[in-house]
Amino acid sequence: MSVQATTILYKGPNQTGESKYGYLAQDDRYGHENSRDLQDTGFYEQTQSVKLFDSSVQDVCQIFFTGDQYDKVYQSWYALKGKGFLNITGNWGPVRSYLLVATSRDGENELRLSYRDMFFQEWITMIDQMKGDSIRRDVDPVLTWELFPADPRYEWLDPKLTYLKVHQDLMALVPWPYTDYHIWMEYWIYLYPSGTGVRAHVPQYWWYVDGGALHENVRDRFVWRVRDGAVTLQNKLNEKLAQFDGIAPNGVHDVYYLPGRMLQRPTHTGFVDGNVTTSDITLIVTAK
Repeated sequence: MSVQATTILYKGPNQTGESKYGYLAQDDRYGHENSRDLQDTGFYEQTQSVKLFDSSVQDVCQIFFTGDQYDKVYQSWYALKGKGFLNITGNWGPVRSYLLVATSRDGENELRLSYRDMFFQEWITMIDQMKGDSIRRDVDPVLTWELFPADPRYEWLDPKLTYLKVHQDLMALVPWPYTDYHIWMEYWIYLYPSGTGVRAHVPQYWWYVDGGALHENVRDRFVWRVRDGAVTLQNKLNEKLAQFDGIAPNGVHDVYYLPGRMLQRPTHTGFVDGNVTTSDITLIVTAK
């Protein structure tokens, strides 16, 4: 196995104290550890500094999360290829999970897209058409991701894969004297190379309806919309993605993600921060 990138996490400031290694092998896109992994090695909420080594063939991105499963507040650091290692001592909050990502590899062409730009208006149009007159949308969707899902309830998701995710809160209108019911829906989206383009699959959906006297009535009016919406969403996404067919005459090689809006390759070392729940997600399509 050829190691292409390495990071060292330290329990003390300025690269001191107990340490542990993370790495990317030659064909790895991601290296990752969630809260359980860090708890097993005694590094959960213990990382105070990091040494991130550069690579001669790719940029290396180190992303720290305050969430247990690559979520909540994040801070991304970049070691650009051939520019030397980074000594990182940051105020990133407690590190409860992290990613190590290979980006901008030699021999790969990248197309970077915004999840929000591509998806937001398509979703609004779809949800407003499918909800009918008995359901009200007061808020915008939450556009986020689900990386390497570890929740055993996600029976249709592969823990080795990465997914986009959309969550939508709604209100179901019910007759007086009852108050309207809070309901929500969620969909997971898997993007994959398909010849010279990219396609989408929606492997799982969830829904929720408030409890109460009218729970079953509201559920029956709502759940079929969520179920049918999975197929509608998948079809609409693939129609949208079809516009990029032919971008890679020799075939799309990979699709991967970075948190935030990173539509251009970084040109200098440093960090970007944000919140996975409220920030954009960058979709990166690669071809050789």
